[in-house]
Amino acid sequence: MTEIYTGFHSTIKQITSKNVLEKRYGPKAQGFELNQAEEIVQHMRRFTTIANEIGIPIVPAIGHVIYDNGHVNKVDLAEYVPNIGHNLLQVMNNDVSKVPAYFRNYLGLFRQVWEDGFRISLDPPLTNFCTDSQNNLWYVDCMPPRQQLSNGSYISEWPVPPVENQQFIIDRYFSPKQTRVIYAQALRALLPSGISPDYIKETIIDVLGNEAEDAINITSSEKQRLLTNPLPTDVDLLRIMASEACGRQLLNQEELNTVYKLCHIGIGGIIPTAAEVKTASHQLNQIYGRK
Repeated sequence: MTEIYTGFHSTIKQITSKNVLEKRYGPKAQGFELNQAEEIVQHMRRFTTIANEIGIPIVPAIGHVIYDNGHVNKVDLAEYVPNIGHNLLQVMNNDVSKVPAYFRNYLGLFRQVWEDGFRISLDPPLTNFCTDSQNNLWYVDCMPPRQQLSNGSYISEWPVPPVENQQFIIDRYFSPKQTRVIYAQALRALLPSGISPDYIKETIIDVLGNEAEDAINITSSEKQRLLTNPLPTDVDLLRIMASEACGRQLLNQEELNTVYKLCHIGIGGIIPTAAEVKTASHQLNQIYGRK
């Protein structure tokens, strides 16, 4: 097998001579207990079922295999899926003329999930979507298998976020506040191709509606608070401010990456420290002071 990509949760390898990918989960989470791995498989299957009911084109798993990973009472989980094609970020960066149609299609999948009541949640990075040879758009990532369970609880991250972070993480994926994640991801992905922040924002609002607009419109007073007294739960707003500034040539790519890194949410919904977001805010203060 040939390693082709390292994701947030997985290492992805192409099986030699076959159009099949192995997504190996476990090493980045220090492995799973056997019952945890079996539970994840069931949640992945339920996620796929709900996605199909909603009409979300999701690449179906060929199978799941649990492997002993050499650590006491720990296993890895491998998911085998067809290799559909290039991810959406590659496609749009390679041919900017494809951005308008694909970006609206991408946003339309979120609209379908929202209208269904957030039974599941799609992860916004454009690399989680792929196009096939007929230019159809597919969702390809269901780890963690974000969904609302029959008892009303949510799988928002895996492992489960700390209690103090849980509501923030749930809102981030199961409410219109997800627009902040979508917008920040789209800005960072598409700005290098010359796509303007205004186009990205206007298209998001056009497809996702008023609730999306409310989530990503940052008032002057809110910007002032973010620049002086940010909270760890402001990470998406700080990323948006940094990305919009980058789109207007107020900071460079390296400076944007610094803010993104400081505002990174780790595996299991671990949010940045107060000191990290304060550093990101200080970076933005310097940037906005250049205007």
